[in-house]
Amino acid sequence: MSALKFNSILSIVVLSVSAQAMASDVTIPNAFVSGTAAKAEDVNANFNALATSVNDNNTRINGNTAAITGKANTTDVTDALAGKANTADVDSALAGKANSADLNAKANAGDVSANSAAISGLQQRQISSLDCKGNDASDIMVRVGNVCVDKYEASVWDATGSSQITGTLPCSVNGSNCSATDNTGADNTNAIYARSVSGVTPTARITWYQAAQACANAGKRLLTNAEWQVAAAGTPKTGCNNTNVGLGATGASSACISNWGVNDMAGNLTEWVAEWIQGNGAAASANQGAAFDNEINYGVNEPSKAAGSGTLAAVYRGGGFGGGGIYRFHASLSPKDSADSIGFRCAR
Repeated sequence: MSALKFNSILSIVVLSVSAQAMASDVTIPNAFVSGTAAKAEDVNANFNALATSVNDNNTRINGNTAAITGKANTTDVTDALAGKANTADVDSALAGKANSADLNAKANAGDVSANSAAISGLQQRQISSLDCKGNDASDIMVRVGNVCVDKYEASVWDATGSSQITGTLPCSVNGSNCSATDNTGADNTNAIYARSVSGVTPTARITWYQAAQACANAGKRLLTNAEWQVAAAGTPKTGCNNTNVGLGATGASSACISNWGVNDMAGNLTEWVAEWIQGNGAAASANQGAAFDNEINYGVNEPSKAAGSGTLAAVYRGGGFGGGGIYRFHASLSPKDSADSIGFRCAR
């Protein structure tokens, strides 16, 4: 065989072995040049070098196979898991740190129920009032749905909020204490300002006009009849100042509080609300409506009734210190009338 042919065959063998089994480079000691005779010892030396390298790589492959078999077989993996993270270990860890008994002890149904009740109470009182601020720290309002309502029956003050106005109110608006010529409500020289303050005597003997102006001067307004009824929800039938003992201070009847945290919606003073309706401006009579939830609806006339036809009455709600509860409805006085038992509160 010519040297050129032998050299080509040897190259093919080397490439084939390298592609299929070699794991490291093979160093061939002798190189053959085309046209030059090859010596047997040189050829044998090349084959011996190739055989040595192949055998060395085969030894490595066998060693790696044995290592893999000895270090990562199914038995070893199972033993490792059994020793480090088996079911018993997991159960033990859970039982000691977060099992059902622990959950029941720390957050059982009773605790959840108690927390729910506490959250509900906070929503009705403290939480609901956080974003309902009055005009100063002592002017307290609470949230009733999407409306802010005076927590206490209103009292009237001067513009600075430092001096409560008592006695006969100034003629700031149309009312029974104004002169006959002052019927426009335009005189605001002695404007009055409504505040919701604890521990003071709420303002009584105030006309609807004056109450509406006092709220407006404070950036507030009278509640509507519907808003007043919602704010009164949950007020108890006992614990309110409605036993005819006279007018008390705001907040004095601490048990007389609605679900929304509003005080004295029954007792102390009846309260003007925003609406005017048809009324007869007189005392209750047989044609002025029927009883509702054991509360008399004063002054409501049907349009067809002759008595009181064409008159207007301003609505005031609730029971005063003389008696009555949160369903009592009054429409027996005109907006310019006042009484010792009628006060007001504001909303915004």
